[in-house]
Amino acid sequence: MGLSYQGRCLPCHDARFISSKKYHPWRLIGWTAWQGFIRHSIRPQRLTTRQPDTTYSAMPTLLIPGWLGSGWSYNQLIDYWQTDDVAEKRLTVVVGVTGHIKVRGDWDNEAKNPLIQVIFANNIADFNVHTRDLIRVLTYLHTHYGITAYNAVAHSWGGNAMLNILFSDKVQQLPKLQKLVLLGVPVNEGIINQTLPFSSWPRIQTPQYRKLVANRHCLEHQPQVQITHFYGAVADARGDGETGFAEALALEPLVKDSPVTLTSVKCPGMTHTQLHRSLSMSQRIAKVLWQAGD
Repeated sequence: MGLSYQGRCLPCHDARFISSKKYHPWRLIGWTAWQGFIRHSIRPQRLTTRQPDTTYSAMPTLLIPGWLGSGWSYNQLIDYWQTDDVAEKRLTVVVGVTGHIKVRGDWDNEAKNPLIQVIFANNIADFNVHTRDLIRVLTYLHTHYGITAYNAVAHSWGGNAMLNILFSDKVQQLPKLQKLVLLGVPVNEGIINQTLPFSSWPRIQTPQYRKLVANRHCLEHQPQVQITHFYGAVADARGDGETGFAEALALEPLVKDSPVTLTSVKCPGMTHTQLHRSLSMSQRIAKVLWQAGD
């Protein structure tokens, strides 16, 4: 049984992690409160009708937050989609700090554009940790729900984690990715050179980027993958305030001459946060995933 605070049970795996660190009681209380906050997710709402401009299927879409992300990262988008009867949330998957997976909700195989919201309890870990977490999640979904194909929406470092999977030999052992929507992902993070054209190889490449370059052969086995990368452009900035154009557009040479398709979409006026919360972005993402109209 897990540790408890005011009658609320802290998951066993997380509790053992906290205990092993010899946390002061007040830190434990703070941890519990913080975990309650980041794990808060919007409730599922059943579709009441079907929109004529929307294509419905049983293929799930995973919603993957970035660094410091939480349930709040996608609550707004989920609310928009459920209110408009475009998609409905079915599962919340919480990955504990030790990698333990806890699932809330119920699953069926009906064609309702099901949403699976992913939450990382250790939301300050880097994208390499979350890459391992996502592999666990995808394996779990396949084993427990028979999911063999999926779409994904990933913000910032969550997108870096998805690219790590896409550019990995392990990808062939996982459910097949179909459509990947990236939101302000710093593919070549920290490199701010603006050398044109962006479709050519960056003059400066981070170790993470060089790793993706070395694994480009993995794309040859994934001709079904379609990537749409939305990147923000705020006034007087070469990016969305956090991810620069050069960081985001470094994805283009990585997929060039591969069977994977990529569409990069500049979003004037969109900040890093607005990319995963605004109404206009919910409509644009829905159009990509489910062919919904504006």
